[in-house]
Amino acid sequence: MKPKNQKAPFNILLAATTCLAIVALATKVDAQISTNSLSPEQNFFQSVEAYFTSANTNYTWNGNALEIAAGADYMSSVNWANYLDAQYDFSSSSIANHFALEAKMRNAGIAGTIDSVETGLQYTLISYYSVKLQAGLDGGYDLDRNTALIEPKLTLRDKLTPNTFAGIVLSLPIWANGKPLNNVPDIGIEAGFTY
Repeated sequence: MKPKNQKAPFNILLAATTCLAIVALATKVDAQISTNSLSPEQNFFQSVEAYFTSANTNYTWNGNALEIAAGADYMSSVNWANYLDAQYDFSSSSIANHFALEAKMRNAGIAGTIDSVETGLQYTLISYYSVKLQAGLDGGYDLDRNTALIEPKLTLRDKLTPNTFAGIVLSLPIWANGKPLNNVPDIGIEAGFTY
């Protein structure tokens, strides 16, 4: 007859070995996580900043003649407006390569009510791989205020794929009969594609 206490040391040894293996595995996993950890979580604005301040070297703006974008403007800290924007990039010479002709239409998003129509000239300040920064001056008519308007602006676009992009726009609409003069910029976000 076998004594019952001979099994107990084997069970204790098995339990101790299992515990040591779990501790060793947990220590190895913890060490791997701490050495391969990602940067701390970013808020929305930090993510947008990181996106627009890094260039994807696989994409470029060369060879694009037409850019079409749809977006939304937060207008003068009062309301939102949707917009459609089309831009034709000149490329006949190296100097003209920096210029573009633009047409833009804003609507209130309510039953297709058009707020304003504009056209203007854009100049590319920086074109670095997937990132493009443009300064421009648009002029047109604001149907909501029944007045002419001039709108200086900066547009920053970054390609998502060879033919798509996302952008942000900072502009300052100035109305002909705006009293007092507007000092609140419009901020726009957009997405579009190129040809």
